[in-house]
Amino acid sequence: MEIKHKKDDCLVFTLEKKNENTIDAIKKIADILNLPFKNFGYAGLKDKNAVTRQKVSVKGIVKEDLKIDLENIKISDIEEGDRIKIGDHLGNKFKVVVRNVNTIEDIGEGFPNFFGEQRLGGNEKIGYEILKGDYERAVKNLLIKEGMEEEIENEEFDKLLEKYPNTYEKRILKFLIRKKDYLKALKSLPSDILTLYIHAYQGFIFNELLKKRLETLDLWEIELGDIICSEKFEKKAYVKVNSSNIEEAREKRYPPVLPIVGYRTRVYGKTKEDLDLLLERENIKLEDFKIKSIPFLSSRGTYREIIGRYENFNYKIENNKLFCEFFLPKGEYATVFIDQLVKS
Repeated sequence: MEIKHKKDDCLVFTLEKKNENTIDAIKKIADILNLPFKNFGYAGLKDKNAVTRQKVSVKGIVKEDLKIDLENIKISDIEEGDRIKIGDHLGNKFKVVVRNVNTIEDIGEGFPNFFGEQRLGGNEKIGYEILKGDYERAVKNLLIKEGMEEEIENEEFDKLLEKYPNTYEKRILKFLIRKKDYLKALKSLPSDILTLYIHAYQGFIFNELLKKRLETLDLWEIELGDIICSEKFEKKAYVKVNSSNIEEAREKRYPPVLPIVGYRTRVYGKTKEDLDLLLERENIKLEDFKIKSIPFLSSRGTYREIIGRYENFNYKIENNKLFCEFFLPKGEYATVFIDQLVKS
């Protein structure tokens, strides 16, 4: 992961992990150091099923405190620096091996910029329940693990306490044992964790819209009513396509965008039709993204390019294995890129 370097009053270290997602790895470190999760900062989430390295910041400790021993987790390159926030990185470098591959697809200048399973992972269901105000269902789905369904549905939380490691699920259980207030139990979670659930549901909506679009249009195809992303004064500008600018948009190959849906989302034409039908099917309204009971989770919405870009792609195929290296800008998913390469 490449980070925009700054300086401040935190410690910044390289977190190397295997068979752990970013959140769980940081929680394990936080538990050992007896620190709240909010003391840590990270720029993005890394896949569980890989060996990954990323920069993490932490405040409230000294370098010696980070000399800890954890299975599948290594800490190195400790230095003073600034707090890292979501989106602070420029992108990610990948080295990937894919087995049982004899050939790859030519994906040209880009690929469908779906959100990967890393973004969703079932969290979209919890996000949906939060948006609908069903906090009890959200909490119970957050807690449910295989073999524990009956105790959770029967609210026998004291029986489950020892079955959870010292994580945010255990924090919720302890809260519910004291008082069965599901909204306050959710609010006991770090804001970073809660935000993930809303982002996951927004990712689900985006993916559904992109799938629907690709049923009738090519990836680079632009039609009236689309919104495109152009660059003005080195800043992104989102522009509605109309009869006066459609030829320029096609000639300059401005990438179309789809909404990261929120309470101020504006779309037009076929995209609006698709979004209206999807939200009706989901029983969701744009106003639901204004979450009065947990205001910081409210989302105005934004847009995301539907075309993923890649750089520095090199590969070889040997013994039915694909060995490849590449760079993706932040917000793009290696799993999605690889799926396009080997989709045949």
